[in-house]
Parts: sequence; C-alpha cells; structure tokens
Amino acid sequence: NDDPEAALSDIQMSLFVSESIKDEPLLISQLVRIACLQMSLQPLWEGLKEEKWNPEQLAIIENQLAKIDLLEGYRISLLGERDFANLMIDQMRDNPKSAGMLLENDGTIPGYWLIPQGWIYQNQRRLNEMHVNFSQRIVDTKTRRIHPDIGATFEAKIEERKKKPDYVLSSMLLPSVGKVATRIGFAQTAVDHARIACLLEMHKLEHKKYPAQLADLKTPAPNDTYSGKPYVYKPDPNGRYQLYGLGWNEK
Repeated sequence: NDDPEAALSDIQMSLFVSESIKDEPLLISQLVRIACLQMSLQPLWEGLKEEKWNPEQLAIIENQLAKIDLLEGYRISLLGERDFANLMIDQMRDNPKSAGMLLENDGTIPGYWLIPQGWIYQNQRRLNEMHVNFSQRIVDTKTRRIHPDIGATFEAKIEERKKKPDYVLSSMLLPSVGKVATRIGFAQTAVDHARIACLLEMHKLEHKKYPAQLADLKTPAPNDTYSGKPYVYKPDPNGRYQLYGLGWNEK
C-alpha cells in the first residue's frame, strides 16, 4: 500500500510472533516457526526490490533478524524430542495401553506381557545411541555449522536397521529428525541472506553503490552455515548482485 512504516510495523510484529515459540522443545514448533518466518521475509524482499526502505528501517529489521538462531532451536527441540521418546518408552514398559498407542493400536496388544522388558530396554538404548551419535551432531551450535554428511549417515542407519529387533522403536520415533534438519538449514540461510541484503542496501544508500566484497560492510555478515565460510557474493556492473551458499547438497 506504499506505506513503508506500516509495513515495517507488520514485519516487526510478525517476527516477534514467530520467535515467541523459539524455545518450545518440539520439532513441530520449530517447523511452525520456520513457516512464520518465511511469511515475514516476503514483504522485506518486496521492499528491497522496490527500494522502499530507508537506512533506519533497514537497521531495525537487520537487528531483529540477527537475533534469530534456528540452529539453537533445533538443538532445544531435539533434546525435547529425545526426552519425550524416553518418557514414552518408560510408559510403554509400565503400561500395555501406552504400548498400543505407540504402535498405533487403540487397545492392549495381545500377548504384550510376553515381550521381555530387556527388549524394550535394548530398544531404548539404541534410540539414545542414534541421538548421541548422529541426530545431535547434525547441527553444531557452537561452530554454527550444519553437517549434511552426518544427516545422510543418520538416514542410512535408520533405513539399514529398521528391521532389526533392537531398532524397532528407533525406526518409529526418529525418521522425521533428518528432514527437520534440512528445513532448519534452508530457513537459517534465508534469514542470513535477508540480513545481508539489508546490510548491502544500507551500504548502497550511503555510498551510492554496493560494496566490492562482504568484508566492506560496517556490520560483519553471517557465514554460510554449511561451509563455515562467507557466503558467495558477486556484484555486477549493472548495479545488482548474486548471493548464495552451499546448501544441503554441499554444492
């Protein structure tokens, strides 16, 4: 509606709402957060394309985007999912009806009492091993890196072991984790690119042109979460630029 101030207010509120669930320890909450963020970024890009934002507005948006850490959200939610899975298995061990719910059966599983508790304990051990060895290592919050190779190994291990008796519960409770890591990486890259775009536009408004390299920006730009190196930035003679990173396929 050609009203940048109102648009800025909407973006700020939209980002605030999406970040209000950042600490919820559930993977589904992080997926909802990502969906909200994607909607929040659309008007930002439209304003950039049409050169509607002034430096003060860009600084406000960039500052709010800088606080968004989806990798930490993944870490929190994964710990929560692991705790919920352990609680579910504990209940399954103590209550046959819980076992029926987990195995998508509304009632008590016939002959459930014949299942040795050792089988349940062994499955629980395997579940936690998969988390410690793989799912919790796909995203490294300390180095701000995502490791698709660990994600690929994780998926392969689930597929390889899903028919083994001591991995039955792992195959039921773990498959969605790898897919969420992919979404987290995609969304964090989108946030990073939006931040960098704001910084580039602020530089252009001050110097009448885009910088020759990202290192020339007043505020340090975030690095690619896949390579750990700066995103690839290529200005061209027509006053435009390319900005990209590796992505999940590491190309």
